[in-house]
Amino acid sequence: MVGSTHALISVRLLVSFAVLLLSRLLFIVFNSRLLGSGFSFGDFVWMVTAGLRYDFSALMMINGLWIFMVAWPFSFRNKPIFRLLTDWLYFVPNIAALTVNMIDIAYFPFTLRRTTGDIFNYITRNEAMSLSLIPDFLINYWYIVLLWLAIGWLFVRLILSYRISNKLTFSNRIVFFLWNAPVWLLWIGLIIIGVRGGFQLKPVSVVNAATVVEAQQIPGVLNTPFVMMKTLKNNRLQEKSYMTSGEAAGLFNPDQKVVADTISGTFSGYNLMVIMLESFSLEHTAAGGGRSFTPFLDSLAKHGLFFKAHANGKRSIEAIPAVVASLPTWMDYDFISSPYAANPINSLPSLLKPLGYKSMFFHGGNNGTMSFNAFCKLAGFDSYYGRDEYGNDADFDGKWGIWDEQFYDYTARVLQSTPQPFVAAFFSLSSHHPYKIPVQYAGVFPEGKIPIQRAVAYGDFALRTFFEKAARSAWYKKTIFVITADHTSEGASAYFQSLAGQYDIPLLFFCPGGLPATNTDVTVQQTDIMPTLLYLLGYKGKYTAFGSSIYDSSAPRFAMNYADGGYQFFSGNTLLRFANDHTNAFYDLSIDPMQEKNRVKAMNKQTLDDERLMKSVIQQYNNRMNLNRLIPK
Repeated sequence: MVGSTHALISVRLLVSFAVLLLSRLLFIVFNSRLLGSGFSFGDFVWMVTAGLRYDFSALMMINGLWIFMVAWPFSFRNKPIFRLLTDWLYFVPNIAALTVNMIDIAYFPFTLRRTTGDIFNYITRNEAMSLSLIPDFLINYWYIVLLWLAIGWLFVRLILSYRISNKLTFSNRIVFFLWNAPVWLLWIGLIIIGVRGGFQLKPVSVVNAATVVEAQQIPGVLNTPFVMMKTLKNNRLQEKSYMTSGEAAGLFNPDQKVVADTISGTFSGYNLMVIMLESFSLEHTAAGGGRSFTPFLDSLAKHGLFFKAHANGKRSIEAIPAVVASLPTWMDYDFISSPYAANPINSLPSLLKPLGYKSMFFHGGNNGTMSFNAFCKLAGFDSYYGRDEYGNDADFDGKWGIWDEQFYDYTARVLQSTPQPFVAAFFSLSSHHPYKIPVQYAGVFPEGKIPIQRAVAYGDFALRTFFEKAARSAWYKKTIFVITADHTSEGASAYFQSLAGQYDIPLLFFCPGGLPATNTDVTVQQTDIMPTLLYLLGYKGKYTAFGSSIYDSSAPRFAMNYADGGYQFFSGNTLLRFANDHTNAFYDLSIDPMQEKNRVKAMNKQTLDDERLMKSVIQQYNNRMNLNRLIPK
């Protein structure tokens, strides 16, 4: 069959798309038992349909350069040497895409995730072993090899049956250019749309699959070429061997279970309400030592357990996994955008769902902001409530979403009609740059040294309105509240501008009926929230967490955060800074809060013990990420 250049592009893209779809169908069929215990024909149809978006995105990433060159609006594109070059540019990537999709049919049962871009680093580091595995693979999975050969043969035959006519449509080069240039631009537009996965604000990524299917079915929606190209820029964490795995677990074990005592289980069946306040640094509260912009939070703190805590990261996208899943971001990229985004995780919603808890996440921002809704789906939340669900843009702040006051009111109304018990998470937004407040409150809230402090005061006021409404609800007295910040804001005073102070946040555990007392003058971090709540509920199963219950006096008390390739490790008044596998700074914050004197050469036994604890945590975090062990065996 002979046709024009643009017809050839269309035909080849259709064939390539069909091959991607077919190989994904085979993946689902061969691995259906691993894609959910209740896997049904309806699930199959939905996965096939939902995955078309990712197939098309992969199609454009694989063929974008080829389309660009073949549709080039100059007559030399018809030269035999140019056609030969572009044929190779088409066949090699598309056959490679088919190959990795077919390989993953066999490889998926071992990893329970699609192969990511780091496979090239792995092969480079383990070249000899990788080559030695090829014969075994070919023998053990001969049927996959036969399917690959059959599909590949059919693919090549179909492609070679359609050729470009040697006859030029226009002999005049100028006319040729004027005719083909607009079509070429249309192809470029299609490439851009396809690579981005649509017209949405952010390009589609691996984690977006969690918005359309359950976590266990994500691999069936994705395809391996898409995942590899999306994660190619993300280097996997380096596995660590500071000590044996047994020694590391002896210092801190992420696989945990609530130890039964006289307190655990006292609050069995209680609702949970976790409130994350945008950029509410400790500095803005009374506990910060300066002027307070949070009078309501300060008053509530007197009736609960209040901690001067540490954030595990500096971005909202890092805070949510740390708070609701005890999963911090101790790497160069947030978990949601990392190669590990499809790793199964446990969280408050997923752990409590079997106990009858309904789970909801509330964020008044634009749906899709920072992939919050995608992560919430991955974490097992039953419902996500954002600006779209609110449905009244009369309360839109013009930038980020719905004003806090109105969205708190909306949340209270939803909770009022929600069956108990429930676990709810609320993430505020009005204290986000550009720090606007509703016009009716002009001049009401105090100005601070930095613009955010007035917005924090409004956020605290909005929090008060929520509690006033909640206190009149039937669920209120049987609810444990957690109030904290997602991360800090810019600092107004010197200490809160330092690397240590830039992670200091408030953390309050509050229950209208009161909570058992414990030592609040200890090191606490965001990842301690989930274990603490599970302890109070008397949760009886195992879970994985990178923090500990505040009631566990035997657990090591530490906080850790990561930035620019290095770690900060807090334990009591000690601060260690660690990078390139060694401690490069040690500060005693009790006498040197501004971290002006590095005492790394005078580390004592306690700080050496802290260093060893830190190494055990880093080792387990990195290795568990790579081994896909973020839930108990």
